[in-house]
Amino acid sequence: MPIADYWRVLRTSSYWTDLAAGMPTPTSVEEVDIDDGIVDVTLVHTIPEANLPSVVTKIRPGDLLITRTISWRNAVGSLDGEFTATVQGAPASAEGTATVHNSGEGSVEELSGKASVGIPFLGSKIEAMIVENLDELFDSEARVTDEWYTEHRSELAG
Repeated sequence: MPIADYWRVLRTSSYWTDLAAGMPTPTSVEEVDIDDGIVDVTLVHTIPEANLPSVVTKIRPGDLLITRTISWRNAVGSLDGEFTATVQGAPASAEGTATVHNSGEGSVEELSGKASVGIPFLGSKIEAMIVENLDELFDSEARVTDEWYTEHRSELAG
């Protein structure tokens, strides 16, 4: 979708609720703040303990609650985003950036980020798992966003 439409999607509160509902793990929308040129969102992802690898549950039993903040800004010719994620009760976090720019009749989103786990000897192994899960999360979000846009495109015109 063109970035003008992408921006309209990001500025629609119901999109964020539908995005959360379409995620592979339970996700709730904690906050959506839409201003003229800025969209700030806080999501909480719950990863059930049964879905976690044993290397994680040995260190931190129970479901993982991951709070993710997302900020989008409408820049000239692109949309610029930043995200952070923190795991409640664990020394793990992730952060990154996203840029959406026009490409042909649609747009391209470029993502960059890193994960950090402050656990000696196991940190790098868990970081790799976080990155893999973030890739899957972003793929799910892209799919849900495309479906949402297709379904609501006529409502966004203007």
